[in-house]
Amino acid sequence: MLKEDKIVQLAIERVDRCIGDLEPENSHWVSSQEIDVDKSEDRCFSCIKKKVKELGKKVIVADGHLIQEADTCVHCQDCEKLLAYSLTESGVELELDHFLSEYLEIDMYDTEEAYHLGAVLSCYDDYEKHRERILELAKKILKPNFWYKIKNPDKFQYCNICGKKHHIWCCETYGDISHLKEESNLTEEECVFVNELYLCSWHKGYFKRKIKGFDIRD
Repeated sequence: MLKEDKIVQLAIERVDRCIGDLEPENSHWVSSQEIDVDKSEDRCFSCIKKKVKELGKKVIVADGHLIQEADTCVHCQDCEKLLAYSLTESGVELELDHFLSEYLEIDMYDTEEAYHLGAVLSCYDDYEKHRERILELAKKILKPNFWYKIKNPDKFQYCNICGKKHHIWCCETYGDISHLKEESNLTEEECVFVNELYLCSWHKGYFKRKIKGFDIRD
């Protein structure tokens, strides 16, 4: 496997773990002599039943046996529930513009946001012109600043994974980072990419010695 493909695969695996049990249902639409199914709004199954009852006329409910392709994320017209979707090429471009913004801090613990990231990453092999930017997004997902943030650099460091507070002098010398794997969904393989993590040089070397891999900075 090429290095670039490996990075994307690791990002996909991380996103999948963040998505967890979230399984959005496919869109449903109504169709009748007065309503063109192509112009019908997307709805979840629960809301489409209410819509049919509200219309009180002979309508056909069309459900998507295949996940619909869209230019952006899809939500139920009525309850705003996330629905399953895949991205068109223009949709991939728009989402990349959004997620690669230097001012955007991605919340990897928001399951819906993780689902949106997965929709972009899954297009890595589909659109050649976007492969380089999707790879850039994958690297951004694997960057440790998504997991750790120094909120008070003068005295303490707060871990975004477990919320534990550490004195900086402890982290620089004897810091215990066992919670990195124990209290998060990181794999050992992903720990190879922790190059900017606020750790002592011994711990950085420990991960690189323990897991033989490549450096994301190469």
